[in-house]
Amino acid sequence: KRAGGIDAVVIAPGSAAATLPDPAAASWQQRLAGYSATADHVLTHAGWLRAAARHAVCTERPIRVMHLADAASPALRPAAQAVAQLARCGSLLRPELIDVFSIAVETAEPADHQPVAELTARLLWSGDATALRGAELVARPGWVGVRSHPGPSAAASYGTSAIPPWITDWLAESRS
Repeated sequence: KRAGGIDAVVIAPGSAAATLPDPAAASWQQRLAGYSATADHVLTHAGWLRAAARHAVCTERPIRVMHLADAASPALRPAAQAVAQLARCGSLLRPELIDVFSIAVETAEPADHQPVAELTARLLWSGDATALRGAELVARPGWVGVRSHPGPSAAASYGTSAIPPWITDWLAESRS
């Protein structure tokens, strides 16, 4: 905070990874149930971004917003990708007032906290960081970088609402 107003906001809701089943031991039904929190994660980030944007507009004072999206488990990664899309849209809202950044944090390792903190500080306070507004930045164990959009690794279609008996084996094969 600088005298006279807020310059930056970091949005980093707590991790939900501890409440999700171990992906290696979970059935496909448990994995699917793990995605139920996706909307809540996105809505949390959207609510904080909305508040920051309103503040910037009301005060006519530029603000930078950093989303640190928990992506430490497979079920949280779609929410982190949606938050990156939210950052893209947020930066378009009022580009002269609002710069929005996002990092998908796919690591819970303490050794990775410092690089994420340094990147966050660089993006919030550097004059040349605006080129990375809306980029899909990611922090993985021992690595920080930019990711392109993912594509599906597999697709399945069948003609009824009943779950076919082969789906469990097929899902296991598609992971490898």
